[in-house]
Amino acid sequence: MSNGPSVILHLDEIETLVRGVLAEGQAGRQQSAWQMAQPLRKAQSRQPEAAMALLWIVRERVLQRQAAVEALTEIERSHRQDIEILSALGECLECARDIDDLNAPPPDDPVFRDAVESLEALAKSHEGRPEQEKILRGLATSARMLARQHDAIAESSHRKLTEINPQQSDYHYNLGLFYKTRGRFEEGMTAN
Repeated sequence: MSNGPSVILHLDEIETLVRGVLAEGQAGRQQSAWQMAQPLRKAQSRQPEAAMALLWIVRERVLQRQAAVEALTEIERSHRQDIEILSALGECLECARDIDDLNAPPPDDPVFRDAVESLEALAKSHEGRPEQEKILRGLATSARMLARQHDAIAESSHRKLTEINPQQSDYHYNLGLFYKTRGRFEEGMTAN
């Protein structure tokens, strides 16, 4: 489905739309929530605030999984070089698939692979710079979502995050969780 011509939304319109979409989704009306999100979809390609609002909606898990994938795909195509948006998108990918099924095959939707490729390139080009931490958070999550295909990238990203900011307990927890889900329990306990 084409998201139609781009529109520009005022920040108060974005906030109102987000509140409405979240209310509909939390009430179990996911189809209505998706319909209500359409102005954000139309604006996101030219308006980073609308893209970030859509990412927030996906993160809150109020859309059906396929609608979330569709929104993420459009955002990824529109913002391939935007560190802020791509990093947030990478972290949102776990909200667009069933993470409880540890033996599930990698998702077929190209947005998962495309996000890893874009974030990996950004991580390399921003090595040692302040934005690297944000990029690695998105890369670690997006690589982990591709089942075991990109475990080396996920592990390396999680590890680098603990090195960059060793005081951030989430980074140690996520590294440990990664190891445990891969059957590496001793390493997982050490990381935690």
